[in-house]
Amino acid sequence: AGLKGAAAVAMVVLGLAGFASASSNAHVQQAVTAANAAVTAGKAGHAAELVKHAEEALTHATTADKEVHDKELDDAVSALHEAVEKGKAGHTAEATHAVETAVAHIAHLK
Repeated sequence: AGLKGAAAVAMVVLGLAGFASASSNAHVQQAVTAANAAVTAGKAGHAAELVKHAEEALTHATTADKEVHDKELDDAVSALHEAVEKGKAGHTAEATHAVETAVAHIAHLK
């Protein structure tokens, strides 16, 4: 049982290390939730609501990026900035696309 037990402990430790990854960061998860709400609002043609959710996603993504420093998060933050700008200008379809781009970047986090 010694070797099997050690292997089981190693698997648990490695598994727990995975929970410290960028994708499991609480701010990343909150950014995804807000970004998905922004996409839903955008697809419904609601620019102001899209902007509200995109700004919330941006806040969480920026905080997460400071905590985990990841290129995908950098790109997501840039896309969310673009979404807010496009949304405020009334370009709902372009803003929606920018939020979808941000979500895609976040999906690539490890």
